[in-house]
Amino acid sequence: MNQEAYWEILKPLIPRILGQLDRDPDSPTYGSFDRNFWNYKIRDFSSAIIQQGFLVLDVLYKYDSKENPFYKNERIKSMIEGSVNYWTHIQLRNGSFNEYYPYEAGFPPTAFSLYAVSLIMDDDTYTFSPDLNSAIEKAIAWILKNPEKEALNQECAALSGICIATSKTNIRYNRHALDARLEQFYHSQSPEGWFNEYNGPDIGYLSVTIDCLTDIYEITGDKRAKESIDKAIKFINAFVTPEGFSPVMINSRNTDYILPYAIARAAVKNNMAKDLLSKLFAQLHSWKNQLYKTDDRYLCHYIGQSFFRTLFHLPENLQESTKIAAQSFRYFAEAGIFIFFRHNYTVFVSLQKGGIFSIYNEKGIVKTDFGYRILNPDGSIAVTHWQDPAYTTKLKTGNESISLWVKGTLTNQKYLRPSPFKHMALRIASRLLGNKIIPVLKKQLIFREKKSPYDFIRQIAIDKGKITVEDEIIGLNDTIAHKAKHYSMRHVSSAGRFCSEELLDKDKQYSASDFPLREEFQLS
Repeated sequence: MNQEAYWEILKPLIPRILGQLDRDPDSPTYGSFDRNFWNYKIRDFSSAIIQQGFLVLDVLYKYDSKENPFYKNERIKSMIEGSVNYWTHIQLRNGSFNEYYPYEAGFPPTAFSLYAVSLIMDDDTYTFSPDLNSAIEKAIAWILKNPEKEALNQECAALSGICIATSKTNIRYNRHALDARLEQFYHSQSPEGWFNEYNGPDIGYLSVTIDCLTDIYEITGDKRAKESIDKAIKFINAFVTPEGFSPVMINSRNTDYILPYAIARAAVKNNMAKDLLSKLFAQLHSWKNQLYKTDDRYLCHYIGQSFFRTLFHLPENLQESTKIAAQSFRYFAEAGIFIFFRHNYTVFVSLQKGGIFSIYNEKGIVKTDFGYRILNPDGSIAVTHWQDPAYTTKLKTGNESISLWVKGTLTNQKYLRPSPFKHMALRIASRLLGNKIIPVLKKQLIFREKKSPYDFIRQIAIDKGKITVEDEIIGLNDTIAHKAKHYSMRHVSSAGRFCSEELLDKDKQYSASDFPLREEFQLS
């Protein structure tokens, strides 16, 4: 795919992104990318995380093409300056920013918005507010006092913003604290190539991480970043079929996207990265491609800016990806993920998610199995589909057969319904306690893990192209087990977009007498 063809794919997204921005220079909110705030008036603050949209505008302003009416356009230039300047106006006194509610002082909005600002802060093309450096210093100081240990893509964005900003100008910061955080971050990468995202690997968030690492390496030359990127690309590549399909629920946080910027930059010297980019771009012309199903928020967030920034770094001669000729398998023991290849079929199994699996052929997804749900009388739902390091797993391989085994306890989860009372309580608590309430919210939204009275055992056997699944649920008694659908009970803001695998969901229910349950699927 050449630059012109790629530009044609990006163009339909531009009005959606520009429409999120307050473009009226006389408006007191000029430069805000939060349409819910400045236009719809349904939010009483401007979410800082979507200010990253100015990086898309920067591409529009600099892309020299007769098909680009935004090239060197003074209005676009003014919008970029206004967006960066507006970032300094919405900063909290302690240096942090809000994303979801007032006085939040959130790590993600501070990390990602600082990262975006650091990339553009010294560009002589633009004239920014004299307050910009001071705002950057305050954001850096806050980040260095508040590490993120559970979602490492956020930690990487924060550290990238600091590394880039401090390499460009005379910014005051605690060098010792930064070095310690960087060392800890690089050391946390699994030998398999992934960084932890709430108890496991997530391909989508890993691609966010290496986008940030690419900018660190580009500007600082830190070789640790380059080594980390290469390991991560090798890991990501295993999760994309030759036709460009990638599983969703295998990911610890259920993301369904893979960002291209870092992969395109690496493709200049890394043949695996070039092959991976070819696979990812094979689906860009489809109505189901990841760009077209991305909502406006994430087009202004890291997804949009990654795809647009890739425009300047497309490698030449992207070829059709390499086909897998023979039967083979990969097992990532630390991640608990098994990948099996046979002819035109690829099978992905996550043992640490209860043995859920997805099967793809050259046309896309053909089979999914997300385990079971049990609806409890109190309204909670017990699930086998949960990222749980406490699950016991085993792998056995023979001459022509493979056996996977997982045992664990179902996790109880509940749907959280928003209400005026809850939002009012949240705002009062955040005003009084600041970001001290964030661990409590994470526990409710993400980490709420209460064990049910039910245990399960799943065994998956692959023998000569036939997959046999045997399930048992212990303690079911008079309760009914339902076959789980695509949807996860774990809250992740960037997940939950429509996936074609949802169309494979079927309503099935089983009683205790149906177990042990045996099902077969032929790979032919």
